[in-house]
Amino acid sequence: MNLFLVSIGNPAPTFIRRRIEALAGTKIRVMVALSYRQKELLPANVEIVRYGDLRQMGWVDALGFIVSVLLSPGRFARVFRVVPASKLSTRLKLAIRFFPLTRPKEIDVIHIQWLGHVPDLYWLKSFYNARMIASVRGSQVTVYPHSQPGFTQIIRNAFRLADSFHLVSHDLLGPSLALGAESKKLFVNYNGIDLFRFKPVPGLNLHQGLKLISVGALMWRKAYYFQLLVVRQLIMSGSTVSLIIVGAGPDREGLKHTARVFGVEDAVSFTGQLPEAEVIAKLREADVYLSTSLAEGLPNSLVEAAACGLPIVAFACEGIREIVAHGATGYVVPAGDTDAMVQYVQRLQEETGRLEMGKCARTHIERYFNQDECVEEMIEHYKRIVNGG
Repeated sequence: MNLFLVSIGNPAPTFIRRRIEALAGTKIRVMVALSYRQKELLPANVEIVRYGDLRQMGWVDALGFIVSVLLSPGRFARVFRVVPASKLSTRLKLAIRFFPLTRPKEIDVIHIQWLGHVPDLYWLKSFYNARMIASVRGSQVTVYPHSQPGFTQIIRNAFRLADSFHLVSHDLLGPSLALGAESKKLFVNYNGIDLFRFKPVPGLNLHQGLKLISVGALMWRKAYYFQLLVVRQLIMSGSTVSLIIVGAGPDREGLKHTARVFGVEDAVSFTGQLPEAEVIAKLREADVYLSTSLAEGLPNSLVEAAACGLPIVAFACEGIREIVAHGATGYVVPAGDTDAMVQYVQRLQEETGRLEMGKCARTHIERYFNQDECVEEMIEHYKRIVNGG
């Protein structure tokens, strides 16, 4: 099978890079579209196809582009005819941008990694006479249709144009159907996780007090403000706690200032972005994982935490209940209910119950989020869709 992955993001999110690496370890041929000068550490057996605007090209890329057009003027003319634009100048820009995507041969499946890009790239389906899949990852069906004018129509068009749609959680079924998706075209496939890399190491937690951790981009939908409130409430109630927040993003300065205003700056540390090995080490040293996200597809950071044997206390949002079994592997509370979150964290101060819950969390991940099994399941979906299923 010949698989072409397009629109992976720049830089590609960790969960997409991991899926590419896992697919590259199978028998299928994997091709990935990257913009000019985009730097991604991908396996050597992944075929890279570079594309983009003229201003992104270096002289070597520009020379290669010119030679390619001169050798295949008919192919360039065909791209110029089919790209989605009415103005000739816009059509020419799009043809230049996307022409390199027509270089691969014998494509069976085109997998658009972000649903909103389907209307711009749908022409690839007929160009290659291939099947097209698009991934539904969260905000593009849960947030942007309500916050960005015109985005609802983009998503409705996307659901109309592609052959099949990969949802990262069952919670995205409802929003997808509400935006016009056909149920028969939808399927769920978890990203999965490397259970050998993300695993608990017993006996490391020798610190005093309860050590909380959270991992993710410092941005509005992660709602770290609520975690600072939780820490303040815990300290005021007499609990000895600390919180480590791993990640970078636009809200860092505001969150650090808020921690000072709340008087919890000594109990909260911001590490910034860390390499994967260091993230794993931080998870293994912690006691409880906190999540205050207000919008997700399926939060991979929670899968990682549970795989490392951490009980989770989280606000309810998309994908959470597929990771956290309330009362068994952690606790799920209504979004914004910091009082309930505080109560459940206090419950987890008891070590025996906390460790037992962490074991159950690990077992749950082993059952549903084994990366190898998730990738094999995805390949079966590719085969089914290629065969018209």
